[in-house]
Formats: sequence, structure tokens, C-alpha cells
Amino acid sequence: MAATLNLSSSAGQQSTTASLNNAINDHLLYGQAQRLLAVTCGLAFMSDAIEVTMRSFLSAVLSRTWVLSLIQTSGMMPCVFAGMLLRSLFWGVLADSFGRRPTAIASSLVIGVFGAISAIAPSFVCFCAFSICVGIGIGIGSFTIPYDILVGFST
Repeated sequence: MAATLNLSSSAGQQSTTASLNNAINDHLLYGQAQRLLAVTCGLAFMSDAIEVTMRSFLSAVLSRTWVLSLIQTSGMMPCVFAGMLLRSLFWGVLADSFGRRPTAIASSLVIGVFGAISAIAPSFVCFCAFSICVGIGIGIGSFTIPYDILVGFST
């Protein structure tokens, strides 16, 4: 048995009975666009988590491959966070100037391109440099902007 909701006009003259599900769907404007947006933002959150988690596992493998000292091995992950620190200086201004969507797309491109390049990095220094670039993209494009977009278009 479906729950019903009695909706009446402001004048109180007409009364319409609708199912609660129809009322929620009609009045909250939740449809295909919001579902697509939720999936897209979820993928952005997932890519951020995968990128950081993957780099933590890579540090152990790369320390043996490149015969790194403990200090060098410990410095791999902070490179990503240093990039996130650097991006906080300018990504907000770019998002305000150009909009969230172009900034999110640019950030995704930065993460994808420099993530792929860091996979073929020939040395520790190159890997750290590319990790900083990945960190620049991670913080805003796959973390902050999807939250803002999701809230803005889901309410």
C-alpha cells in the first residue's frame, strides 16, 4: 500500500491526492541528471582515494627498485600533499574566475596526465615532481568541487 499525501492549493479550493513517491520526485526534482551527477562525483571521490592509496603501496615497491634511503622513501607521499598545498594557493581563484566545471575538468586532466607520466617515471626525482603535479590536481578537482556541485544540483 503506497503512502498518500494530500496536497492542496493556497486557496484551499482544490485537493489532490498523490503517492508520497510521486510527491518527492516531483517536488525535489531528483531525476536522471542528479543520478548521473552522483555517479560522476562518486567516481571523482573514488579516483582521489585510489590515487593516494596506490601511491602509498608504490612507495614500498619503488624503495626496493630504486634502492632508496628511508628518508627518500618517507618523502614520496608528502610530495602529493605538497602539491595539494600548492594548489590551494591558486585553484580557488581559477574556480571563481572560470567556473567549477572547467576547473574540475582541468583538474581531472592534470591528475590523469601526471598520474600516467609518474607511472613511467625513470627516477625518484621525476616521480616526486610528477607526484607534486598530481597533488595539485587532486585536492580541488576530485575533492572540493564535486562536493560543491553535488550539493548545488541535488537540493
